Amino acid sequence: MSERGSFVTEYCYCKKCFAGLKKILLSTDKYLCSAVPDSWCDQDIPVIGGKVGGVYYGEELHAIEARREEIESALCTGHTIDIAVLCDGGQREFLTFKGI
Repeated sequence: MSERGSFVTEYCYCKKCFAGLKKILLSTDKYLCSAVPDSWCDQDIPVIGGKVGGVYYGEELHAIEARREEIESALCTGHTIDIAVLCDGGQREFLTFKGI
């Protein structure tokens, strides 16, 4: 059985951090399929969200956590980003990533 959860980043105010996050989190593969929401009132919405999945219970959390080093390297020093992960099996967690 496969697990299908979802994730969303918090609003990212730093354009440099957001550009880095997009390189890591935007994907259209079987286990990570994500997008940036459409613009609203001619303003970009710096949020990334989508589906995250796996083959075992709770793997959605592990799939995002496995990208920790990449995500933290993409963020500016001192900046943080929270990512909410909602798993198919009911687990819910906010993961905090800190720029290095």
